[in-house]
Amino acid sequence: MNRFFKQCSHTLLISLLCVWFTSSVHAARYVAEEYELKAVFLYNIANFISWPESVFENESAPFNFCVLGKDPFGGSLENTIKNETVKSRVAKVLYLQTLEQTTQCQILFVSDSERTHIDEIAAWVNTHPVLLVGDTDDFIHHGGMVKFFMQERRMRLAINPTAVQAVNLSMNANLLRVAQIVD
Repeated sequence: MNRFFKQCSHTLLISLLCVWFTSSVHAARYVAEEYELKAVFLYNIANFISWPESVFENESAPFNFCVLGKDPFGGSLENTIKNETVKSRVAKVLYLQTLEQTTQCQILFVSDSERTHIDEIAAWVNTHPVLLVGDTDDFIHHGGMVKFFMQERRMRLAINPTAVQAVNLSMNANLLRVAQIVD
């Protein structure tokens, strides 16, 4: 009986590990797919926003998509904008280590790893014409401009148009039509 119990417990343990591993792989793939979609959204949003020409050093300066904090995109942002242009400028991805580097960005995605610093990041960035994008809870309420969120298994946008206009960016009305407006 003891031997039977050990054999059953080993089988149960192996089964549980297989289920856990399979669900972990599935969850990781779901997160990867979510950030692939967010990368596409970031690129598309760039085409619905206008920046003052003064944000670019010269006519050949790139359009910079920046990520502050731990990179959640896993290469999908680079793959999305590879060989692409925004407003006739070569699109480029920059990974930032400091807040001061954000002045070279046109779009700044704030990673979940920076959630405890969102107020500080927003206070700094909101003095520059940079579109501040994130996906953490209350991102918009802490000074963010565009927030990604999932609703009914679909990617959605929440936008604070007042915050966008406050940094001298203008937004195409078509983008506002598909977003949840938050002030």
